Amino acid sequence: MLSRAQLSGGEDWVERPLGKGRILFAALPLELSDSQEALGRVYRYAMERAGVARTYTTELADAGILICPTQLPQATLYVITSESNQTQVSFRDARSGRSFAETLAPGRASLLLVGTKGEVLARYNWTGVG
Repeated sequence: MLSRAQLSGGEDWVERPLGKGRILFAALPLELSDSQEALGRVYRYAMERAGVARTYTTELADAGILICPTQLPQATLYVITSESNQTQVSFRDARSGRSFAETLAPGRASLLLVGTKGEVLARYNWTGVG
């Protein structure tokens, strides 16, 4: 079982250019960390370095709530899951500018299909605003 990669110079983190992109490499298995907040910061940094445009914005800082968008040609599918005691979930769809809010119990998930103009095309376990 690999618990740590060996990098030259004993580094824990390296960034190297490769073609038009960059490789971000951590010597430690980040997903096994006890700190979801730290893992979230690493992923945010990687997305910023890659120039990935945000699909949504949120004020949520709880790493136990996951908002996972999949952009389609005519809509965006949001899968929202909660492993948190915080029950309020809210976000703003970047494509349409429309805001959505819901109460989601811990251990539950919701699906929300949002059209390009902000209309709700389909929903599962989502009864909130939007």
